[in-house]
Amino acid sequence: MSKNQMAVLLAENRRLREQVAYLEARLQVVEQWHGQFQDDIMTIVLADSTVMGKDTFGPVRIRRINQRRDELWHQYCKALQAHPEADYLREDIDRRLKQILGDEAVPWQDRYFGWSE
Repeated sequence: MSKNQMAVLLAENRRLREQVAYLEARLQVVEQWHGQFQDDIMTIVLADSTVMGKDTFGPVRIRRINQRRDELWHQYCKALQAHPEADYLREDIDRRLKQILGDEAVPWQDRYFGWSE
C-alpha cells in the first residue's frame, strides 16, 4: 500500500470517528429532549382535572414525580441497550408493571414494537 493510499484511509477513518462522535452527541440531545418532553406531557396530564378529577397535582408533587422518573430512567436505561444487565432490567420492569397493573400488564416484547435482541 502506498503512502497516499494509507493517508486516504487514515483521513477516512478520522472522518468516520468524527461522524460517530457527532451522531452520539446528537443522540444524547434527542434523549434529553425525550426526557423533557415526558416531563412536559406528564405535568400537563397530572394537572388536568378531566383526567385527575379533583386530585390534580401541584408544582411540588409534580417536581417529585419528575425527579423520581429521572432516577428510574437512570436505573433502567440499560434495559434499552446491549448491556449484560439488560435482560434482568427488562424482567424487573415487567415484574413491577405486573404488580401495578395485574392482568392488564403487557410483556416487554409487546410494549416495544419491533424490539429485537
